[in-house]
Amino acid sequence: MADIPEERLAGNASIPPQYIPVSSTKFEVEKFDGKEQNSVKELWQALEDKFIKKSIGNCPYLKKRIFHFQHKKGTSMNDHLNDFNKMIVDMKNLDVEINDEDKALLLLNSLPNTYEHLVTTLLYGKEKIKFIDVSNALVNNEYRKKDQIVHKESTSKALTVRGRTNPRRFRG
Repeated sequence: MADIPEERLAGNASIPPQYIPVSSTKFEVEKFDGKEQNSVKELWQALEDKFIKKSIGNCPYLKKRIFHFQHKKGTSMNDHLNDFNKMIVDMKNLDVEINDEDKALLLLNSLPNTYEHLVTTLLYGKEKIKFIDVSNALVNNEYRKKDQIVHKESTSKALTVRGRTNPRRFRG
């Protein structure tokens, strides 16, 4: 508000500062042409430095999202993994590293109770849990379940028996 003259502010005394028309406000616009960067990596870094907000407020919000992330019923495991990985990438953009085992545990924690047996197997099957092993097991489990459903449907169609048209008569 320091750039706006006092007499201009006096005329808008009843209007809160956030509602003063844009026509009375000056903006400084800095042009970004990317000419100072020689490589794609330098250009990307310059864009990140300029436009990605690494604010302290985003970090707790993202951590809360990851810790409370749950698999939505009807969502494929690939979509669930994509959403999870997006949150991990957002955390990396804020310079927060999550180690591989913690990522695996967070992913397992996001699953519903129907995955309880698989989670138990993955947790206690090896000494160290790897994120890639967990994600592969989840996708393979989903494919296996789909195959079982398809196999069950085809088996039930094959076992359909046509009944007799004439009843048997017992002669005894």
